[in-house]
Amino acid sequence: SLNVLIQVCHALEFAHSREIIHRDIKCENIMVGAFNEVYLMDWGLALNLRQIEIAPRGLVGTPSYMAPEMLTGAPKDVSTKTDIYLLGATLHHLLTGNTRHTSSSIGAALADAEKSQPHMYHDVSERLVGLINSSCHRNPTSRPQNVEQFRKELEAAIADSNALQVCEDISPAFEELKALVQANMYPEESTGISSRNSIDHLYVECRSRYQGALAISPDCNEAIAQIERLDRLMIAFERSRTMVERALSIALNINDHELVNQLQKEVQQKRKTQNLMRLNDPRFSEKGRRILLLSLSLGCILISAGGLTYNYFNGNEITAKRLMVSHSLLTLIVGFGIYLGRTSLLSTLTGRQLSKALI
Repeated sequence: SLNVLIQVCHALEFAHSREIIHRDIKCENIMVGAFNEVYLMDWGLALNLRQIEIAPRGLVGTPSYMAPEMLTGAPKDVSTKTDIYLLGATLHHLLTGNTRHTSSSIGAALADAEKSQPHMYHDVSERLVGLINSSCHRNPTSRPQNVEQFRKELEAAIADSNALQVCEDISPAFEELKALVQANMYPEESTGISSRNSIDHLYVECRSRYQGALAISPDCNEAIAQIERLDRLMIAFERSRTMVERALSIALNINDHELVNQLQKEVQQKRKTQNLMRLNDPRFSEKGRRILLLSLSLGCILISAGGLTYNYFNGNEITAKRLMVSHSLLTLIVGFGIYLGRTSLLSTLTGRQLSKALI
């Protein structure tokens, strides 16, 4: 029904561009055809502003919808803002099922029109409430400037409602995610622990659907708030698992500089701790030590083979030249072994001390 009213707005925009005012917009004068075409009917009370000087005086319109300026019966007192009032009254009727002025007698309805007090609504979005009450304001200057502005605000309100529906549809998945996060953060308070993949999947699903709600209505405060709650939930989860790098990447989406700074400090501290642990853990240099051991073994084999060959041809005499060649060859082989395993060997304190001792 709200989309039907948008089509009515298009018709009125055309009429106003020709300086024609309808003056009797109401639900009964709106018809939808077999192919969903929308008709704004009954232009018998329409007023041509170009001929306002010859327009007859008289109280015209439907009392349960009428704008206060129509009560004078003077054509010069009405304007395009009058049709905007009637659009607001029609929107009120569509949303509540009741006319804007609900008094049982014509006189009482006209008195309600003259007062045109704002209404209180239940189960109607704030944006629609604001549009109705501003459109039905007693003072024409406080209403939307034209039908186009009314239509755009109505379109935005419809988008808001659709976005809110998307947010409502996501709620079960969000609640499931919160339960799984709770189970992983505090296992003693839950009956089971979900896998990491399940949590990541739900997070991505919820966030993408909230982003979809924002694509429908960029100003949807509920979607914006839920995305922040979702991100903060995951940040708390990642921090509880010491995954501060992932927490930081999520926090960058939130406008919270204090939180980002705190997480950056935690990331730096974690890296320092990891580097210190690596420096003192011999397991990280195991590969380098194996390469070095292999090099030493190869060096001993080569030196032994070379010595035996030298003895065969030159005797067993030990000379300075022979010692220098053997030492140089061993040094080269050890150095080559350290070079090959430098990445892991020099990454720990044990590996560095071993390298220095050999050199």
